[in-house]
Amino acid sequence: MTFARPFYQNNQLQAVVGADVNIRDMVAIVQDISPTPSSFGFLTPGDGSLSAHPNSELALEPTTVLSDELNAAYIEQLANTKQPQQMQLEGSSKLLLSRPIGGNSDWQLVVALDEAEATAGLRAIATTSIVTLLIVAAITAVVFGLLLSLLLRRLLGVRNAMDNIASGEGDLTQRLPEEGNDEVTQIASAFNRFVNKMEHVLIDVRTSSESVHHAANEIAMGWPGSLAPYG
Repeated sequence: MTFARPFYQNNQLQAVVGADVNIRDMVAIVQDISPTPSSFGFLTPGDGSLSAHPNSELALEPTTVLSDELNAAYIEQLANTKQPQQMQLEGSSKLLLSRPIGGNSDWQLVVALDEAEATAGLRAIATTSIVTLLIVAAITAVVFGLLLSLLLRRLLGVRNAMDNIASGEGDLTQRLPEEGNDEVTQIASAFNRFVNKMEHVLIDVRTSSESVHHAANEIAMGWPGSLAPYG
């Protein structure tokens, strides 16, 4: 493969500098371009032929042997963009990126990067992040559940005590611990005051009832005739 470049002085051609490169050396260089196992590179001039490709049998074949869309016009368009272009090559999705060779813009080195292999690391990171997020969410749910159970334990005690009193067989002598300075403590304090008042009211009622009963007995004993029927 011959590379030639003219040399001008005062707008007149003075000389032509050229060099011959063995096609096998070019193929060897291109074959070393393999970012991933299924990725490859190829060298193409402006006419849309394959000057170098990992498959030596494709040398000097048109680039359309790789894909019908990969013609000279597409190669030129690829050279004018800095963003990788997606295309199906060799049975898988490839990201194509082209760069000019030296000062000769007609020659392009194109790298076909296998999209699945290139994004495998990102997918692994995304999967790991999702799994980690799920684990953290599960641990957080368990911790919050235990924390809520601990915080609501005294509130459940208040509920049970009220249920016991409401059942009609409650023990009005029981009291709830008033520890802390939160809402549960305030509820426990109010509950204790309520039960204490109820206990005193019931004691007063029982005392009054006993007094009435005792007075009635004394009246009955002191006035026996009052209970006899009229003759």
